Amino acid sequence: EKKLRPKVFWVGKSMGGMIAYAYGEGKGKNFLKGVVTMGSPVAFDYVAGKEWPVFFKSIAKHLYPRRFSMPVRWIKIVEKVGMLDRLRHLMANEKNIYKKILDEYIEKGLDNTIASKIFSHFAILIKYHDFCQYPKNPWLYDLLHYFPFLRCRLAPYSYKYNLGKFTVPLLAIAGKGDKTAPPEEIKFAFDNVGSKDKKHVVFSEENGYSADYGHIDLNLGKKAKDEVYPEIHKWLVERTKV
Repeated sequence: EKKLRPKVFWVGKSMGGMIAYAYGEGKGKNFLKGVVTMGSPVAFDYVAGKEWPVFFKSIAKHLYPRRFSMPVRWIKIVEKVGMLDRLRHLMANEKNIYKKILDEYIEKGLDNTIASKIFSHFAILIKYHDFCQYPKNPWLYDLLHYFPFLRCRLAPYSYKYNLGKFTVPLLAIAGKGDKTAPPEEIKFAFDNVGSKDKKHVVFSEENGYSADYGHIDLNLGKKAKDEVYPEIHKWLVERTKV
């Protein structure tokens, strides 16, 4: 006799939340009791209008052809092109996070080796304003951009345009000062998921919090443990009773 697997809660920061949306659009929704996303973009309509495109263009010049995936120590490339200060600015509200913590995050958290296709994938998401699967032929996907009638037939699966399939209870968290995943990005996800049980929280001074939270400060900010974590804990506890 098969034992039923208990449903679990998924708390995802940034890409962790994006993966949760993708997982929850399919059969994965049957295994999720609830999802908390923190600064997780899906529309890429608002990220594209910010400073990230400039950043990715600078990095992309030093990457391998998109058809192949090679290991890359990306923080070294960032340093090489002189974009480290811009990266700090994009990823945090520097007034809302202790310098020592931000320095350590940059030094240890980002100094790792990842596949070059990850950069290429994010460049595609930003360029075409779509959270989608990685195209089998990136160059062909570029051409399809000029032929919308073909693009809709041949484009890879779009998680952005299938958000309605995500019906899991959702807490979508945003920081007003987040330049990586602006509040409008999180609001788009909140408005378009199929979840009936959903809540949207923006951490900002306007809403009574200590600061306009940036991307990293949502979990490492000066008062994150006093403001952000309790909101998540409360939401999770309420749904364990259901």
